[in-house]
Amino acid sequence: MKKKLTQSLFKHLLFVAFSCIIFLTSCSKDDDYIETSLESPIIQNNPQGGYPLIIKQVPYIKMNMPEEPQKLIYDENKNDVTLSAIKDTIVVIIEGGPTHTLGEDLGQIKGAINSDGLPNHTVVGMRQAHNINPTVFGSGTSFTNANAQEVNIQTIGIVEKVITWLKSNNKVVYLFGHSNGSLIVQNYMSSGKISPNGYVITGTRLKPVQAFIDNYPNNIDVSFTNGITVVTTNVPSDQIPYFNVVSKLQLNHNKNYITLLAGNPMLSNTVYSLSGKDEAIGRIELDEKSFLENNQISTIFEADGDHSDASAGIIPALKFLRL
Repeated sequence: MKKKLTQSLFKHLLFVAFSCIIFLTSCSKDDDYIETSLESPIIQNNPQGGYPLIIKQVPYIKMNMPEEPQKLIYDENKNDVTLSAIKDTIVVIIEGGPTHTLGEDLGQIKGAINSDGLPNHTVVGMRQAHNINPTVFGSGTSFTNANAQEVNIQTIGIVEKVITWLKSNNKVVYLFGHSNGSLIVQNYMSSGKISPNGYVITGTRLKPVQAFIDNYPNNIDVSFTNGITVVTTNVPSDQIPYFNVVSKLQLNHNKNYITLLAGNPMLSNTVYSLSGKDEAIGRIELDEKSFLENNQISTIFEADGDHSDASAGIIPALKFLRL
């Protein structure tokens, strides 16, 4: 599922400027963690376009996530966010990708939300485990399905820590996920952990996408013409290390949420925003549509919209949830 969005307000950059990931050291005494040090992986943008290039791979090692919740959320300048900087209402954004870097468009999203009738909202991004641990993307071709599950479980733990911290400080919390971030949000929503005040889920699917299951393990990328026709592309050999990590993380999150979310009490506080011509993940199918309708879940549907158009539903969704 390649996340190449247009230069719209809510694009999610997969291809980033030259970036060297700085090594983070784990100093845990937990037996599940390894006390060691590694050389820094080197990841560069691809001058030819496509997935970034891992110039120097390192072994994957599970690392501790920061204990301080404020180190898990960031502002438009990619700085940690202190409690004193957070207004009574906060929108926590889980970006798509996944990528090894933080998103570049948080400032634009914040500006749009705050200028469109929602001026009293703090808008922050949330770091995911693969943003914090450089050995995730740095491991490239050696990254396994078991590693992906471990990393994604850590990300769910980060979401829980952030929401618990904010709610314990009497904040109204809305959790917003687009694209791969939407899968993380649905995964968290189905986990039974502490809930925010509302969920906004955009550019998503509610069940495993067979085209991804069939093609990703063979290093074949997938897109959808008009949201329907599957288009496959062989990933160039120099991009395979990065794609290997992306695809395994995505497949681990892409679960049957029709079953996992059945009867969830938060469905009445959830808004989906979807597009009919979503080129990245495809149009929802009948069973997904029936689930939304049968559970009377608020849904914004842009019939002629693409993947990035779905994310524009964040503003009407927030206004609806505030009613």
